[in-house]
Amino acid sequence: MLNKAGMVCAVLVLLTSAGWAQDDSRLNLAVNLGEAFSKQSSGNGVVLTPTNNPTIFGTARLNVGKKSAFELTIGKVSNTQKYFVSPLTISLASSTTEYTGAYVFRPFAAGKFDTFLLGGAGILRFYPSYYAYVDGSPFPLNAQTQTRPTFLYGAGLDYKAYWKFAVRVQYRGLFYRAPDFKVTGVNLNPSANGHLAEPSVGLVFKF
Repeated sequence: MLNKAGMVCAVLVLLTSAGWAQDDSRLNLAVNLGEAFSKQSSGNGVVLTPTNNPTIFGTARLNVGKKSAFELTIGKVSNTQKYFVSPLTISLASSTTEYTGAYVFRPFAAGKFDTFLLGGAGILRFYPSYYAYVDGSPFPLNAQTQTRPTFLYGAGLDYKAYWKFAVRVQYRGLFYRAPDFKVTGVNLNPSANGHLAEPSVGLVFKF
C-alpha cells in the first residue's frame, strides 16, 4: 500500500514538474490597463504638452526558454496634443495606436513571482480629429494621420494568482518623434523626441 502511494506521489511530482516546464514554452495572453504619462517636447518655436490619459493594451508572449520570451503588443491611448505656438494655443484631440515587438528576459523566478525586463521597437500610429481648438475656438486644421517609429523598454513581474491566471505589474516606456500631423499654414513641429511612460496592471492567462 505504501509502495503504491509512493509511486502515485512520484508520478504526481513528475507531472507537476513537466507542467511547469511546459509552461515556460507556452503562449500567454494579457490585457493591461494603465495611465499614459506624456513628456513635454519643445523646440523650433513650438511647445507640445500632451495630456495624461488612461491606456489599454494587449500582449501575446511566447516563452522560448527558461529565461527568454518574445512579445507582441497592440495598445491604444486617446489624449489631446496641446501645442503652444506664440501667440496661439492649439489643442488637437487624437488617438494613438501602438504596434510593437520586444524581447523579454526573465532573470529571476521564485515561488509565485516571475520578474522580467523587455526591450524592442515598433510604430505608433497617430489619428487626429478633424477639428482642433485654436485659443478655445473650433477650427478645421486638416491634420493628417501620422506614423512614427518607436523604441520600447520596460520591466515588471508576474504573480501567479490562480490556476492558469497571473497578475502582471509593469512599467513600459516608449520613445518616438513628436507628431506634427503634417499641418500646413502653421508650424506644429517641435523637432524633438516624445516619451510615453506607462505604468500598468494586467491579467494574464497562460495556455
